[in-house]
Amino acid sequence: MYTRYCERRKWKIELVDYTGGTAGGFKEIVFDVIGTGAYGQLKYESGVHRVQRVPQTETQGEFIPPLQRWLCFPKQMNLMWT
Repeated sequence: MYTRYCERRKWKIELVDYTGGTAGGFKEIVFDVIGTGAYGQLKYESGVHRVQRVPQTETQGEFIPPLQRWLCFPKQMNLMWT
């Protein structure tokens, strides 16, 4: 969801880590977004988002909507004080 948003704004995405889900897909994905204004735009996106789609495997029209939790932190730079 957010990778396309970042690509459209010409921000670079670097995969840091991921954990696979038990039923396929992913449980957790951690990535860096690098680009001018990226944190300024994405910091307001923190929170839980419901994914608006019906899985192809659902035949009765009832399903639990998958949720996506999004956290956005500025990358800390290593500074040395002398």
